[in-house]
Amino acid sequence: EGTFSHDDNPSDILKSSYSNAYTYILKPKGYNSALVSSYKGVLAKVNGEKSKLIRENGELKEELSKQKRHKRHGFFIHLLLMFVIGLLVGLLIGKLRTRTTEQSTSEVGQPAFYEVPAY
Repeated sequence: EGTFSHDDNPSDILKSSYSNAYTYILKPKGYNSALVSSYKGVLAKVNGEKSKLIRENGELKEELSKQKRHKRHGFFIHLLLMFVIGLLVGLLIGKLRTRTTEQSTSEVGQPAFYEVPAY
């Protein structure tokens, strides 16, 4: 039921206002309509707050997606950096081994590379 008198229980009127599409409050002539106006003001304020919260929620979601994207990029940059460091360490170790091999063979008096005789 969506029609009430001004004498009805306010909680019943409130329940009807969000469960029915329209709620009518009948009042006698000359009734002070400040309460009805304040009800409209409360609804306008709540709708304004709701719009503000929806807008803030959208902004926070956008910020969160930027942070996730940044975090994902950071992960790949760290992975690439570790790969480059590993490659440099590998090249350094290879160069040191080559130098050590050349020094040890020169001390023995043998060439580092052997020539294969042609047949």
